[in-house]
This record gives sequence, structure tokens and C-alpha cells, in this order.
Amino acid sequence: MIHSSLASTQREQSVSQANKSLIRLREQLLSGRLLILTLGSSWVYEIKDNPQAVAHNHKLPLDRFNKSLISHPEISKHLARAIKLIRAENEDIDICLTVSPVRHLRDGLRENNLSKAHLLLAAHQLETEFEHISYFPAYELLIDELRDYRFYKEDLAHPSKQATDYIWRCFSETFLTDTCRRRCGEIESVLAALTHRPHHPDTKSYQLFKEQIAEKIGSLTSQSLDCAPLQKELDQLP
Repeated sequence: MIHSSLASTQREQSVSQANKSLIRLREQLLSGRLLILTLGSSWVYEIKDNPQAVAHNHKLPLDRFNKSLISHPEISKHLARAIKLIRAENEDIDICLTVSPVRHLRDGLRENNLSKAHLLLAAHQLETEFEHISYFPAYELLIDELRDYRFYKEDLAHPSKQATDYIWRCFSETFLTDTCRRRCGEIESVLAALTHRPHHPDTKSYQLFKEQIAEKIGSLTSQSLDCAPLQKELDQLP
């Protein structure tokens, strides 16, 4: 099953979107220098009629799936195989592993902790075995360093904006160059501008505003950045 972000009411369109996404992913893996893999849960769901793990259950009834907990040796084995395949095509790419601090409370508190423990052990094993694999402690920063419910959203499962900003700052200071951090700031500025919805889209001031966004996107594109998603959002503005 594909992710819901690729879903469509038309089967052909959904398949086409999924295939295009796979092509873009392959291109990025072949040219990228850093791949960040965020591990979310050790719990997996398999379709009963077709024993195959799914990425998304699309809100289908739970009685159509079998749920099981994958052990950390099995997680390590599958990830190692995938990483070796990627490195065989792009030997210059480095891997950064991290464990998501999002708590899967629907599984239960104990079950969530067991799940995260398996992921942490698997990440540690892979980091130890491969010199091109590093680990970023996003999970530990929230659970152990911030360790306060005020750093969670109201659902007590997802990090608050303050927490994500803190984790992002730690990550960018560790992995990103000054130039890359500057570019990230420029992209954030464009993203913020794209969320603006005018009361009067036909005014000259709003058209000038859109031209300024286009100039910023053009500047980013000239720096060899793929800004097609930003341009697509701009084209959809009124």
C-alpha cells in the first residue's frame, strides 16, 4: 500500500504519482551525499490475506491485519541490506540514523517503549558495524534533555514547535554548513510567504508580492536547488 499523500480517486493517477515519486527518490539517492533514515516504530501490520507488511493501512478495519513486533536483530538485518544496496549505487552517500521521538500511544505506553528500545538497539548496532553510518539523537533530545510535557502538543505524543525547533537547531549545527543553514533560512522564508492568502488577489500589491516570491525561488534555483515543489505551490496561488 502506498502512502496516503499519493492517494487519488483515480487508480491510474494514483499509480502514476507513485511511480513518479519512486523515480525522484532513485534520482536523489544516486546523487545525494546524505540520507537521513528516521525509524518510527518496531510494530508492523501485515495483510492477513497476503502476508506482506504495509506502509499505511488507510484506515481499513484492524481485523484485516496481523500486528507483530520486529526484533532489533531483524531490523538491523533489513536496514543493513537496504543500505548496502544504496551504497552499491552511490558509494559517496553517508547515512544518518535517528529515532523519531513521536510516541505511538495507541499501541500502549509499554508497547511504545518496547518499540523504541528495539529501534535504538538496531541503530546502535548499525552505527557500530558501518563507518559511513552516524546517529543523531532526536529521540534522546526530547525524552532526556527536554523531558517535560510542555514540549509536547496537546495529544502528548507529538513534539511541540518549540521542541522541533530545538531539535532542528541541534541537527543543523551538527550536520549543516553555514551556507546550507543560510539556504534553509531562505527556503523557510519562501514557504512562509506561500502560506499567505490575500483578501484581494487582484491588487497590484499582491501581484508584486508574488513576483518577489518568484525572484526568491529563482535565486534558490540558481544555486542548483530543486525548487519545483515551491514553483508548483506558487503557480497554484490566486
